[in-house]
Amino acid sequence: MTQVVDFKSPEFWKAWYTKQEGYFGSPFKVKTDVASGEYYLWNQLDEPVPGGGTYGSWDFFNSPVEMAAYLRYMILPRFFQLLITMEGEEPHAFEFYDLVSLVTKTQQEVDWEDDEYALILTTLKGLDSVLEKEEVIFTDLKAIAAAFNTMWEHGSGWTFRICPFDDIVSAGETLFKNGFRGELPDDDEAREEFGHTLAEWKELCLASRTDTKVYASDILPSFAEPFGYI
Repeated sequence: MTQVVDFKSPEFWKAWYTKQEGYFGSPFKVKTDVASGEYYLWNQLDEPVPGGGTYGSWDFFNSPVEMAAYLRYMILPRFFQLLITMEGEEPHAFEFYDLVSLVTKTQQEVDWEDDEYALILTTLKGLDSVLEKEEVIFTDLKAIAAAFNTMWEHGSGWTFRICPFDDIVSAGETLFKNGFRGELPDDDEAREEFGHTLAEWKELCLASRTDTKVYASDILPSFAEPFGYI
């Protein structure tokens, strides 16, 4: 009998986190060999000055509920532990914990504005309510991401962004623009730096919906590359 894995459960994520030895990454393996029936998540964090670095990564999922669980138990704790760490302390990076409890505890110990904590809890509880549904739909995640980015994408400290996609062409366009810090280069610069113009890249992404070779050789390696700049 096949064992049913409850990836809505914190215990599932604690075991995965321990296995990864504190490193992040999705436990889900996409089941298709072409870019259809998959979901894509871009997550990005920007470090405050004087560091000022930008870091991000892509993950792939077979369903919206997989993405929702990964956001709730891995990505958002990764983000928010940076906010609730006191100056001079190391983040709780190698310990899996219940973030709602940790936020509440930290609120009692650190002189922070109440609205900062309220925003964290609002975001987490929003995902909790989605995961309680019998069926998570992609529009739920789009709405959560839009609200999250409104709250956290701009500011003087750490900033964060999450971008869910259910289409390889849209995800691919974001990947392309990320490589040029959101700007659109001219065709010569794009070919020199990226290997393709935006139009050429979008055509490849479109072809990868049905072409195994294009997906494996041209698309996936670009999504797997580490991303970051100072």
